[in-house]
Amino acid sequence: MSTNPPESAAIAETRLLHKMHRAATPLLADAAQRDTAPPDGPAELRDYQAWTEFSRAVIASAPPMGAHLHIGFFEQVGTPAELEAVAANLPHAVLPLVPAMREQARTTLSNLRTTHDARTVTA
Repeated sequence: MSTNPPESAAIAETRLLHKMHRAATPLLADAAQRDTAPPDGPAELRDYQAWTEFSRAVIASAPPMGAHLHIGFFEQVGTPAELEAVAANLPHAVLPLVPAMREQARTTLSNLRTTHDARTVTA
């Protein structure tokens, strides 16, 4: 019998999405560099599930709670141009809030790191 509490849906879905990206990214990068890859393969993977429309629908329907963390994590792992491309799909009313969201994310993530570092320090 496990003593661990059940995992939240947010954690499970985030982990699954991360695993999917880890599988798709090297596949796309490898196929794009191989002359022997079928020409439609990389394009199909690149254009996966009508991404632009899907992205806009997801962003429009996402609850606002924790939205700053998306911006913060994107900022950490992406380039400024990539963050700008992602932010372009935000509703126009939200765009002026992005700088404040970035700052809120920096604070939240810094606090999480401080908590993590304090728990992992050994004597």
